[in-house]
Amino acid sequence: MSGCATRTVRRRTARPFSGNSCGRSAKPVPTRRWRGGGAEQLDYLIRRYRTRTAGRRLLILLDDAPNELRVDALLPPTADAAVLVTSHSRLPALPGFRTLVLEPMGTAESLALLTSMAGKSRILVEPEAADAIAEACAGLPLALRAAADRLAARPHWPAVRLARRLSDPALRIEELRVGGLDVRRSLDSVLRQLPPIEKESGRALAPRERGTFTAAAVALASGLSEDTAEELLERLVEGAVLEMSGIDTEGRPRYRFHELMRLVAAGPHECLADSRLSRAS
Repeated sequence: MSGCATRTVRRRTARPFSGNSCGRSAKPVPTRRWRGGGAEQLDYLIRRYRTRTAGRRLLILLDDAPNELRVDALLPPTADAAVLVTSHSRLPALPGFRTLVLEPMGTAESLALLTSMAGKSRILVEPEAADAIAEACAGLPLALRAAADRLAARPHWPAVRLARRLSDPALRIEELRVGGLDVRRSLDSVLRQLPPIEKESGRALAPRERGTFTAAAVALASGLSEDTAEELLERLVEGAVLEMSGIDTEGRPRYRFHELMRLVAAGPHECLADSRLSRAS
């Protein structure tokens, strides 16, 4: 998955801006009562933020940006600041920005992350189980961190026990929830941010598309024209719900779900059906 593959979501309670929030020593800004609602308060806070950052040399991190409009409002009015933006979706190009799409981690990287967090004694002594855990996490760092934390929190568990639980689609997403790390919540937030037609299409496609597929196949199954189906699939790629898998021999794009995104989009009932299929095979 692009974008979301290397980020951790942290949610903080909003508080009034003060000089301290940009590194200056100053008295806290008193909380104001807002009669105009959230929009007026947001406008006030953005103006204070832009005033505080003007002319300063800063590195600003904007994490989990939903769209380019939210980013544009927070760009400091100075050329001396660098801005790093992370997002699940692919943001349209912003002036002066360079976009880097982060692909899922490979097997070696996944095992290295598991080992660094769960410990060599838990991973290196059970290489086959470690490989299975890495495969179940599908290169998603948030999932790998959750799996490593699960092992660290249960030192009496051999790695093979977690690998066995992760191999069951009906259990996998729930197993990847430890403390504040929650794969379902993170990936479901991607779906919730989509326009209704794209969100509904993603959830409808997930149960039946377990491999790669083309717009022509989706058009045939849904009754859409191929051009309409392709435009819809491209928007789902931009929204980080689908990935590009390549181009087929006829020059048509092929698409796929990241496996964890597919399980989240399909919902628990379809995960249970997947579990029965995997046991039958």
